[in-house]
Amino acid sequence: MSLRSGSARHHSHGFTLLEVMLVVVIIAVLTGLATLAPGGNQQRQLQQEAQRLQQVLQLLRDEAELRQVELGLRFTADGYEFVQLDPVALRWQLLQEAPFTPYHFPLPIQVDLQLEGNRFTATATQHDSLLSGAGQSGAGTSTSMQPQLMFLSSGENSAFALSLYLNNSRIDSNTTAVWLQCDGFGPLTLSQQAVTP
Repeated sequence: MSLRSGSARHHSHGFTLLEVMLVVVIIAVLTGLATLAPGGNQQRQLQQEAQRLQQVLQLLRDEAELRQVELGLRFTADGYEFVQLDPVALRWQLLQEAPFTPYHFPLPIQVDLQLEGNRFTATATQHDSLLSGAGQSGAGTSTSMQPQLMFLSSGENSAFALSLYLNNSRIDSNTTAVWLQCDGFGPLTLSQQAVTP
């Protein structure tokens, strides 16, 4: 009898390997579901893209003033690219040096741009109407590389408001856009609000 009572006292107070593995699997499944939640991850990525664009525009503004050159940003169908005005030829030229290399959005993002009271969808196919509508096409400049946003050596830039939102097939009351705006002199501000259908 003494053998049985002794073995009963050595009962382990830990977890079995099976219990630990079950907990790990449950945590992995819940984490996977959280990252696949509809809209949550993409909305977070949209916010990150807007913050990235805000930082890039601030860098572009600082670089134009520091180097005493005229710089610009052009939106493309899936991202944006940077241009610099050649002061001799009076032509905009595409920049290819880091950190101003062309950038492509990792998500299907729609960019709506407001310049001088006019609203435009900033895509490559509507680029010419954007330039003629906003009146930024100057004499002696190449309109094929004309930027939609200009950053001048004086520290000024184009006054603008732009919204970024996921380019889904339908816009409803749940669609949220990230707004980036600047009056041309002050800071670049970032905010979120619903997109009106």
